[in-house]
Amino acid sequence: MVRQQENTGRNGEVIYLGKLEGQTLGMDRYLVTTKDEFAEMLEELKGATEIAFDTETTGLNYLTCDLVGASFSDGNKGWYVPIGHTTEEEQIPKFLFIDKIKPIMENEEIPKIAHNFKFDYQVYKMTCGIEIKGQWLDTMVASWLNDENQRHGLKALSKRLLKYDQTDFKDVAGKKARFQDVELELAGKYACDDAIVTYRLMQYLAPKLHEQELTKVFFEVEMPFIKVLADMELEGVPIDKEYLEQTGEWVKEEMMRSQQEFWDAVGYPVNLNSPKQLGEALFEKMKCPVLELTSTGKPSTNAGVLEALARKGYSSAKSVARYKKLSKIHGTYIVGLLNQIQKDGKLHGSFNHTGTVTGRLSSSNPNLQNIPSRDEETQIKRAFIAPEGYDIINADYSQIELRVMAHFSQDKGMLKAYEEGKDLHIATASLLSKIPYEEFIKAKKRDEGGEELSEADKKCLRLRGLAKSVNFGIIYGMGANSLAEGEGISVAEAKKFISDYFKGFSGVDDFIKKTHLTTKKYGYIRTLTGRKRRLPDIWSDDYALVAGCERQSVNSKIQGSAGDIMKLAMIKLHYEVLPKYDAKLVIQVHDEILIFCPEQNTEECMKEVKEAMINVVKLRVPLDVDIRSCKNWAEGH
Repeated sequence: MVRQQENTGRNGEVIYLGKLEGQTLGMDRYLVTTKDEFAEMLEELKGATEIAFDTETTGLNYLTCDLVGASFSDGNKGWYVPIGHTTEEEQIPKFLFIDKIKPIMENEEIPKIAHNFKFDYQVYKMTCGIEIKGQWLDTMVASWLNDENQRHGLKALSKRLLKYDQTDFKDVAGKKARFQDVELELAGKYACDDAIVTYRLMQYLAPKLHEQELTKVFFEVEMPFIKVLADMELEGVPIDKEYLEQTGEWVKEEMMRSQQEFWDAVGYPVNLNSPKQLGEALFEKMKCPVLELTSTGKPSTNAGVLEALARKGYSSAKSVARYKKLSKIHGTYIVGLLNQIQKDGKLHGSFNHTGTVTGRLSSSNPNLQNIPSRDEETQIKRAFIAPEGYDIINADYSQIELRVMAHFSQDKGMLKAYEEGKDLHIATASLLSKIPYEEFIKAKKRDEGGEELSEADKKCLRLRGLAKSVNFGIIYGMGANSLAEGEGISVAEAKKFISDYFKGFSGVDDFIKKTHLTTKKYGYIRTLTGRKRRLPDIWSDDYALVAGCERQSVNSKIQGSAGDIMKLAMIKLHYEVLPKYDAKLVIQVHDEILIFCPEQNTEECMKEVKEAMINVVKLRVPLDVDIRSCKNWAEGH
């Protein structure tokens, strides 16, 4: 190590600060602890063509964590600025760090590089009041675009792409995982490496994206989308805690009632959470038929089996199925949500940009996609409420995946149905059953109006449900067995329905076959924006793997393109539309978005939101959006 300054550590040892020993990927590393060293680093960063940066914090919750230190690289050197370590060594005061680094991080002329940019942006904003500006470059998202099938962690990428083994966090921070307690020299080496590796990764990935014609989608879609997600998470959603607690008490009472019903039927107490006890009670005592076996050869008591037994009329299984359902709701969606409410009374979930291979968003803490939408008993979504003085605007793309299918397949029947504004599921059912379209419409209206239904009406509704299952099932590669099981029909009937479907919509059949051939030729498909979905197992000798890739190729093209449209719509809304109304995006699930809007602006905002979403891309069929205002999420359905 080059000796620039020496201090005495807490145990009396001599600590040398300044230039750290060794290089990382051709760059020197510096520990910045004095005002002179800080000033020198700032001068070099001001002249940088781009800056890679990283943060070290006291935790992973950007709402409550403190900044421990910050690292930077300009492509020539790496620096670590300690700010909040608990050691007695000299550090840069936080107020000075913020004052001097703010003009650099908010300089729009200097591109910024980070790995998982969203988190570091949130940390800077919440702990320093700094809004990072300039072109954003996220190496995690670049890695995901480059190959969605790989791991995208910084250390995994460093090893795989740069052939450099980084030190693990636990080897630096110890069992307590408190980076603030780490001595500065060790902390400096670790933190400098993060910034340097991030810089080198961008250098590595940029030409890879260019070679694959992914630069455009990287800059025009994925990079602006990061801030959309970051700001959604920062905004959060108020939660009606009292409603959740009251619902929780009711659910516990209903769980006890269902448990007692089962105990009364069996004749003795049973631990319903014990597969062994439950299996003995159901299959030995109550003589229920065994529908599935576990991997160990025991009768299965999973949710699917319990629901199937309940449908077959076994009341004891119905009691257990209800108990299990309520138990999950209580543990995951009531206790789970209550535990995740932050001090501001809001839920700040995580939207995962690179969480799926198709390009769709996933969410965690909590998983918003799994919250029941139409559970009339508990209505968990009622707990997600608008702030005082605001409305929730709920905007949901109507049948977006099927519209994307119509666009790509150019099937005449699908195109005609959408151009005429018809219900595609009814159009499908009418085509396959030869029952006039108008008869389905009448049956649907009578059903929605609560009128008494004739047998003909019931048949129409049943056929529409079957057509809907096939329409969506085709996208997911559903076969006759799955359709038969899901709709309660014979496999022969299911086969005929699917066969008739492809005869009626021959363009869809042609599109699926062409997609399979394209995947076999290139090993990937591209979505609407040009993003790739790689399926290398399409060249496998294993038929099951090949068949799986064929299903995924169609699904990824349709789902991925639907995800592209949603991203483009959210980008337009976030940057262009919503600021005019002081409105903010807060949730995105599947094809649905939630927006907080001041009550006085709701009506005008809704009009422009719908217009923007419908016209964000031009397909061969019109897009449509169901939009409404409400005070809680449940009212939006």
